Amino acid sequence: MATARRSVLVLACIVVTGARAARADDGASAALLAEIDSLLAEAGARRVTSSAPTVCVAALDGAGPGAVNRDFLCDRASSTPVGQWQLQRLRAHGGQRVTGELELRRFTSAAAAQEIKREAMARYGGREVVDIHDGAISWCYLEVFWTDELLIALQYGCHISLRHVPALHRVHDLLRARAAPFGAARAVAVNGSHSGWSWLLDDQGERIVAVSDAERFTRFVQVIDVGDRDVLWIRERPEGRALELDRLGPHARCVPVVMAPTRGAWLRVKGPAHEGWAGRRYLREQPAGECMPAPSP
Repeated sequence: MATARRSVLVLACIVVTGARAARADDGASAALLAEIDSLLAEAGARRVTSSAPTVCVAALDGAGPGAVNRDFLCDRASSTPVGQWQLQRLRAHGGQRVTGELELRRFTSAAAAQEIKREAMARYGGREVVDIHDGAISWCYLEVFWTDELLIALQYGCHISLRHVPALHRVHDLLRARAAPFGAARAVAVNGSHSGWSWLLDDQGERIVAVSDAERFTRFVQVIDVGDRDVLWIRERPEGRALELDRLGPHARCVPVVMAPTRGAWLRVKGPAHEGWAGRRYLREQPAGECMPAPSP
């Protein structure tokens, strides 16, 4: 009887696991994963379920440089996890085998997808590369692509170059090809590069140098509680003694918000000449309707 019970329990676990996999791998995610598996099989590589901390678990735990800046990509109200896998046996030039990480999340709604993409435009659509202090998403290689339905994170170590790992490069190109371009800039991903730099990628795999302010910004603030003869400094880092990059007048309005962390005493804003960090207590949210140009009739 004990053996029979164990057999039933094992069978039940298999059925439950299979049902979960079926739910995870339906629709758009199933098709994408099948294409990835085909590319990996051709190269003698494989995709296996991973138990390592996910991109979003790291973000929620604040683990590692750049993790906390993935908050908007990992918002539970905006997307839900589909699954996470290791890409194993990826052969690099020279013969060694390396590993990558793949994570899929599904948008909870079309509106949530739009909000995440708009946030990516604001944070990473400037003229300068964002570094780890300014809100970059990682210290090493991490690219987060989007389709109409999915967020797809591809992560690999500092020591790996796409050019030297053909199978990983082909998976990367597949994700770029399946991504859904967003806005006039045709952005398809946030790219986190080596040494803590981040930027947007377009559908050709090129770094987007800049997004227009009209497309980039939907949140604005105005300066408050600053004396008529004083200014609000915009600083290089979110620190009171950091280098002063720019200034806002005591009555400045419609200041674009680049990045608004959920916690902390600072906002990253765009000043007249430079982007940087300003004290949150001297800034008040301003309705976008007062600052954004009216739509063309």
